[in-house]
Amino acid sequence: MPDTPTARKYLDAYNKEVTQIAFVLYSKYRFSLEMNIYDSKVTYVTFREPFISVLIEDKAIADTHRAIFEHNWASAILK
Repeated sequence: MPDTPTARKYLDAYNKEVTQIAFVLYSKYRFSLEMNIYDSKVTYVTFREPFISVLIEDKAIADTHRAIFEHNWASAILK
């Protein structure tokens, strides 16, 4: 998640017991959508209006995104 005051406020409501959060420098990594990976699916949802969402159901795509995520997560600073 980009480390911004808005992101930190948004995450106040998250259950910290079941959710781990890693922040990245907003000045370097300007995410403009949310990506979720589950089962054989990848979803993208934009953070701006009009909100746009895309669902891709494909095991190879989901597995590749999961591997990229796990690689990046391992190098993130957890907060």
